[in-house]
Amino acid sequence: MTSIQYRVDKLIRLNGWNEQQVRNVFQQLVEDNFNTVSIPLPWVHVEPTKDVFDWTRLDFLLDMVESAGIKLELLWFGSNTCGGIMTEQNPTLRTPGYVLSDYKMCLDSSPYTPDIADTALLHRETYVLSQVMEHIAQWDESHGRKHTVIGMQINNEPRGKNGYSFPSKDMMRYQSSLATAVKESRYVTWTRVNATTHEYTAYITANEELRETEGTNIDFVGGDSYGKSATQLVSFIPSRGKNYKMIMECGAEEQGCQVYPFAALTTNTAFSYYDYVGPDGHGLYDMTSTKGVITPHNENTRNLIRTQNLLLNAAMQDIATKAANKSLMVHNGTATDPSTTKGVRGTTLDPLSPTQAISICRSDSELVLLTVQRGDWNIPTSLHAISASKGHFDENNEWVEEEAVRFDGTYLPRAEASVIRVLLEPQSDGIVHTEAPTFTSKPEAYDLQGRLTRPQRKGLYIIHRRKVLIK
Repeated sequence: MTSIQYRVDKLIRLNGWNEQQVRNVFQQLVEDNFNTVSIPLPWVHVEPTKDVFDWTRLDFLLDMVESAGIKLELLWFGSNTCGGIMTEQNPTLRTPGYVLSDYKMCLDSSPYTPDIADTALLHRETYVLSQVMEHIAQWDESHGRKHTVIGMQINNEPRGKNGYSFPSKDMMRYQSSLATAVKESRYVTWTRVNATTHEYTAYITANEELRETEGTNIDFVGGDSYGKSATQLVSFIPSRGKNYKMIMECGAEEQGCQVYPFAALTTNTAFSYYDYVGPDGHGLYDMTSTKGVITPHNENTRNLIRTQNLLLNAAMQDIATKAANKSLMVHNGTATDPSTTKGVRGTTLDPLSPTQAISICRSDSELVLLTVQRGDWNIPTSLHAISASKGHFDENNEWVEEEAVRFDGTYLPRAEASVIRVLLEPQSDGIVHTEAPTFTSKPEAYDLQGRLTRPQRKGLYIIHRRKVLIK
């Protein structure tokens, strides 16, 4: 996904924006080709006082995102956001007041850190989050079942504060128990926990230990990275068990941050920017003296991210399902290598600028070459390339040709800001060989009618009639 966080909560509470101003700027976010937006949902915004639920803010967010045709990840700001329930800027409770008065606090001053051993608090927060999920299910049913919400973050950078700390496994056990509100609801979506550089490795380890023993309702745990280079981001999230790797926040104001998603992808790590615009100083855009009017923090970086998002969206399903360094290769992932780089099936890219690129082997008869800035692609003669065209893949992962590309069968010069599909002659054995994802090393094979020609094993991506079937 091409994702960024949008701090609607802060823009309204701290900067006095109204909903129309929030919606107008959100349209710019869509025009920058982000296909997913992460937006906080503080507990107090759905339950301002005990047992009085108000769905006004949630409905506004759902309508805004659904109308734009992109996807929404909600960030539950509940009992532990950055170590407490009180905001740092212009201190305000993120929870209803009764949370502070009715439940045990480990820290009795701002930001007021609830005790995760308080089972009464856990039961109450789980109940409230279950009401949120039921409302989302009802809203989705009444709006065409488009499944606008695709993820739920469970609290935000949960931790102790001001010298007080919690054991990592206890913290992850609380978040997992809270996430039953999502996993037992009528609305299916992922759950995740994000953490700072001080906690994320321990939280990943703890969640994987829970997964292997008593089970967990947290699908994956990731980290928030600020001030890291592209080279550092390559190995930022450690590999542990079945954890899906994701950099969940990274400053969008950082010069050169447009290269970060490719750097992360080199190690099969997902990526999301923080944030679009806001008072924290990390925005892709800066606010102006006029509410609802913004300006790029760095126009060149914004333009490159806009182009990059467009290209990534054009081949998103293959990027999501192909394993890096197997059926997908990232070229110049850290944007520091000006030399020729090797891609899938012996292809090479000669950069004519500090470009990043991706080469994908969809099957033995189909390659996809994605280039951000200018470069020359070389195709081995042994692949017997037939034709090439520029275009994109639609929501069904079917190729939509936009224009043909002049091509001599081996050389694609000056590819720039484009996704090119190259068709090859099928192998003489009539078999389509598919490369395996990260959790297995041996390919499976199916004939052109989709018939299995080798024993099937669980957990493989199979290309049949140019559609990806996930087993």
